[in-house]
Amino acid sequence: MILIISESQDRSTIQVVKWLIYYNKKFIILNELNRISKTTITISNTGNVSVLINLEHDNASFLLSDIKSVWYRRGDIIFKQSLPNPKFKMDVELDIVLKNYIHNENKTVRDYIIDYLDKNCFNLSSIKTVTQNKLIQLETAAKHKLKIPQTLISSDNEEIISELNKGKRLITKPIGESFFYYSQKENIKIQGYTKLLTKKTVKENKTNMFTLAQTAIDKLYELRVFYFFGKTYSIAIYSQENSKTKIDQKDYDYVNPVYCQPYTIPKIIENKLGKLMNDLNLDNGSIDMIRNKEGEYIFLEVNPVGQFENVSTIGNYNLEGLIAKKLIRDEQRKNNT
Repeated sequence: MILIISESQDRSTIQVVKWLIYYNKKFIILNELNRISKTTITISNTGNVSVLINLEHDNASFLLSDIKSVWYRRGDIIFKQSLPNPKFKMDVELDIVLKNYIHNENKTVRDYIIDYLDKNCFNLSSIKTVTQNKLIQLETAAKHKLKIPQTLISSDNEEIISELNKGKRLITKPIGESFFYYSQKENIKIQGYTKLLTKKTVKENKTNMFTLAQTAIDKLYELRVFYFFGKTYSIAIYSQENSKTKIDQKDYDYVNPVYCQPYTIPKIIENKLGKLMNDLNLDNGSIDMIRNKEGEYIFLEVNPVGQFENVSTIGNYNLEGLIAKKLIRDEQRKNNT
């Protein structure tokens, strides 16, 4: 059986599931709408292990040993639980301590389940490797002779201003994961886009928080590359032709969508990306690159759980079918061992 860990609204997951249904394959999906309602783990003194899982939806159940192939797409393993009602009135500090204790108990069980799946199944991605450090990515990319933007991370605003005083055009973006916040009540939307740095915005920052500053690149186009077990599937995004998306194509213009087309990156760049992904312990992921006006390919970052729907559709690559076939092959291989 195939296990998919994802989010209910992820469109790529929905398309992969359609292929699995087409091929008449059995699968289980864990997401925020189909949480684990009950779990029983038995570990014998001979080392035999049994993990029985009941799901919130339709009270379905399965043994973890029945899972042969796993796709970690997004989200996490979530337990449906309610906090106990204490027989006495708790103060705020005790309430926090008990909630942290319950969280750590759940995390121990969750980590065991993940470890079991990693050891006993063929895995397409893993929760253990999806949390990536962008700074490590940049350092590793440079090690493999991929060009990267000159990068400065500092909590000293004067360092940033000093670079701007040299006449450099710099952009800033989140050092880690981006964020999104929307309040319908307050009519507020906040999202972490890439933006140009100015002396004014730096001086307005009165905190000593870290700022990432990178050399702004004059681009011919952006590249979205889906890497999948040594092969790349790419599209070119002509975001520089639109003032709204010129700095960050994720600041999407729904009125005037940017032009995209299928693209083939040079073999030498594909090989370098393969070495990078191996070092990062990633078998697939969505890679962002830029080709500058000098014709150089600049690596920006890789997101192991990034969106690839546009790459699949625009490039006519059928990546969802490719993923479904990989899960099915892995299930068959495991059944034959």
